[in-house]
Amino acid sequence: MQIVPQFIDTEDKVAGPFTWKQLAWLALGGFILFILWRTLDMAGFIVFALPVIAITGAFTFYRPNGMTFAQYVYFGIAYFFKPHIFTWQREVQKDTPPPKNKESASERITRKALTEDDILTLTEAIDSRGAVQNERLQELIKQNLQRSGVKGRRN
Repeated sequence: MQIVPQFIDTEDKVAGPFTWKQLAWLALGGFILFILWRTLDMAGFIVFALPVIAITGAFTFYRPNGMTFAQYVYFGIAYFFKPHIFTWQREVQKDTPPPKNKESASERITRKALTEDDILTLTEAIDSRGAVQNERLQELIKQNLQRSGVKGRRN
């Protein structure tokens, strides 16, 4: 039987819960804070240290969409600087008049709207999956078939 390695996409923990990359980001942030501490007074250090701490924390711990924040920033920058290639081109269609309605104006006027009773009859038939049938339902079906020009089913 072969042994299949598992968890090959997770990085090894080096010091406690931290990986090598996380330790490197924390060390870089600590080094930048040390430089700021040595060169600036206390007010200037606080002003510049807060963004450095936030950025270091994001690069160390934040994982948007399952990738490191460094990859996320790289892809964001690459999106703006790499050329975009759009291959699909829309075909230009000639202006055609809209299709004419097959019904005449008199047929539209004489068409009867469904009443609440008709709608309730149809819902009963649908809810019962065709088990309930009554005369009004049969009339509605025949009217619809006549309007559409389809001949009824012959048994």
